Amino acid sequence: KSAKPKEAAREKPAGPSCGATSLPVNIHADTLEYDNKQSQVAFKGHVVARQGDMVIFADAMKVEYESKGKLKEIQAQGGVKIIQGDRIATGDLITFYNDQQKIVLTGNPRVWQGDNVITGEKITVYIKEERSVVEGSQAGRVSATIVPRKKEQKNVPERQAR
Repeated sequence: KSAKPKEAAREKPAGPSCGATSLPVNIHADTLEYDNKQSQVAFKGHVVARQGDMVIFADAMKVEYESKGKLKEIQAQGGVKIIQGDRIATGDLITFYNDQQKIVLTGNPRVWQGDNVITGEKITVYIKEERSVVEGSQAGRVSATIVPRKKEQKNVPERQAR
């Protein structure tokens, strides 16, 4: 057996795993309602969804799929929180569009990465493009807090007393 596939997997940059088709999605909730005619599954109550290194918490989640079972859209609402590494996103409604590889956050959306924070009326994350668009509204403007990285200090050995 060749070790090349494992090496190739290690070389890939760590990025968002949302919608990654090769990784299973595990969802836990108080109730589940499956509607084959509407091609959707609804989860309600203390929803926790995990895929790879990403975790989504919400009061409710609706998963829509195409007739062949391919994921179409995930909509999480009510106290939504997404955690992936040092990135955290919150909002009242977060929608993931699989075909477009896009996440839209609305309802007091806020995104953190480390000490950096961005808020606005609507935040759209384009996963494959590794870019985001934050929109304000007439009621409020976009806000960003960006903390500069500190320069690494070289370790200089202390002189020992003789």
